[in-house]
Amino acid sequence: MSNTLRRSRAVRAKVTGAPLNLEFAINVDLFAGGGGASTGIERGLGRPVHIAINHNPKALSMHQANHPEALHLQEDIWAVDPVAVLAGRSIGWLHASPDCTHHSQAAGGQPRKQEIRSLAWVITKWLALSKPAVLSMENVKQMRTWGPLVAKRDKTTGRVIKLVEVQRGKKTKIEQHIAEPGERVPRQQQYLVPDPKRAGQTWRRFLASIERMGYELDHTVKNAADYGAATSRQRLYLVARRDGEPVCWPAPTHCKAPAPGSDLKPYRVTADHIDWSIPCPSIFLTKEEARAQGLNVKRPLADATLERVAIGVIREVLTNPKPFIIELANWSGRGVDSVDAPLRTITGWPKGGAFALCNPSLAPLAVRHFGKGGEHGVDEPAAAIMAGGGGKSMLAAPLMVQANGGFNTVPARSVADPCSTITSSGSQQQLASAFMVHLRKNLPPSTPESQLPTIVSAGQHHALVQTVMASPGEFGLTPEQEAGALRVSAFLMRYYSSGGQWGAVTDPMHTITTKDRLALVTVTWCGNTWVIVDIGLRMLVPKELYGCQGMPRHYIHDRGHDGTPLSITDQVLMVGNSVSPPPMAAIARANNPYKHLQARRAA
Repeated sequence: MSNTLRRSRAVRAKVTGAPLNLEFAINVDLFAGGGGASTGIERGLGRPVHIAINHNPKALSMHQANHPEALHLQEDIWAVDPVAVLAGRSIGWLHASPDCTHHSQAAGGQPRKQEIRSLAWVITKWLALSKPAVLSMENVKQMRTWGPLVAKRDKTTGRVIKLVEVQRGKKTKIEQHIAEPGERVPRQQQYLVPDPKRAGQTWRRFLASIERMGYELDHTVKNAADYGAATSRQRLYLVARRDGEPVCWPAPTHCKAPAPGSDLKPYRVTADHIDWSIPCPSIFLTKEEARAQGLNVKRPLADATLERVAIGVIREVLTNPKPFIIELANWSGRGVDSVDAPLRTITGWPKGGAFALCNPSLAPLAVRHFGKGGEHGVDEPAAAIMAGGGGKSMLAAPLMVQANGGFNTVPARSVADPCSTITSSGSQQQLASAFMVHLRKNLPPSTPESQLPTIVSAGQHHALVQTVMASPGEFGLTPEQEAGALRVSAFLMRYYSSGGQWGAVTDPMHTITTKDRLALVTVTWCGNTWVIVDIGLRMLVPKELYGCQGMPRHYIHDRGHDGTPLSITDQVLMVGNSVSPPPMAAIARANNPYKHLQARRAA
């Protein structure tokens, strides 16, 4: 490492990592985070990222665990002097993903901070002082509306709304107060919101400043699913070049339904990244029952969550027993997605995650007394069922639930679609496992992890589902199954408010008594009747989220470079803030400046 870098007062940073390999032009990641952008850039360029900068020590430690060859600077990005860091070396590729929280639609009506929204201006500092051959930037697509902020005003009085710190017991909270008549509220106390009359004004100034430095630029919105990630994350990408080459945008490599003979591949799916061996505890557990079973899950679930689960069961199991994804927390519509659909946006809030995979358990009413059971693929027909008695098999139809609210109103999607965008305020992904209990004689018992005949509906689908086997008795439902079925019936009657006969959420819970009072909730599949006896739900774990985001399977996300464990909250934060590697790799590959630099050196 150069003495200039170590001694420079302009770089007041904790420097870690290996010395720079300065034989060639280097690559720099200004907002490195957990390493998604760096992973994509390295994959696209075939060269490593040499310098990674971030103020968050945990994020930088994760980055260093996966990119140990880079020089890591833990510092406020504004405090780093490009001249001192580069020590006379040129930059081939400069990447920046400034904090997006105060541009994002996920921020909703929260007050914006000017200093966060202005982070992108540090890019122009690096362009002016280091003159990289290529610049790339990734952010939320709402950044195109970047403009000045104004004080929010009360609709009734027209006076400014101010933010006041109030002590509530041991906690300090920020409350919104309406300014007094004639009161002048200091800027730092104002509730700032984007000025709709000047939307995009600052964005256009930002682009113009880059062009004035001799760069040709272009920007567009890309969907990560189009490049092989199992997430439908849509992000704004900007590329600027000063090497005389035009900006190129890579063609998609994947699509939802490739045409015959097309070179496009089908979307990667959420189901590919689900660990089906992880159990999904029942949504009906009490707090005491969950604790007694040693489960670290939230029970009872909130009414809003239960309503979303009920909607998913009605829409994706009772009318279509295909795995699906529904929205849970921060929910603004009845968005339901199949597990064979790409997972939608993953955020870092709510804490612990907000997507859930739900699998309603189904028990059969009729059985067949002949034939031998076994396993078969998802594209094979289900075994015939006839009336009688017999054993049971449990077919799991996983459903996924999304929690990002206010904006996601997309209806049900299949498991073959990518997952929705992953964000950083907390994972929105959860899993719930649904069991279809099918009575059939001669089916061998197996563990909950065993595979059973997979449910395929409405044609061929790449739906990977977990199936479980058990023995309910020789004839019909056992008392426990019947009690569970009645509980499911009462649950759906309370929480599903669409369809006339269903009670609204505000109605009292129906008393669970007998079949005379509550009809069993049934599903017809392959001409036979099934009864839902339980519904389970669990949160998606970080490794599933990182897989959907497009991170390599070997990516280290549970610990830092020194082996220090990272909490689940931290891991979700990192993946929510990360750049999806597949589209980043495609963009880097399409705009690789090194092939031209090498040709010029050879000449």
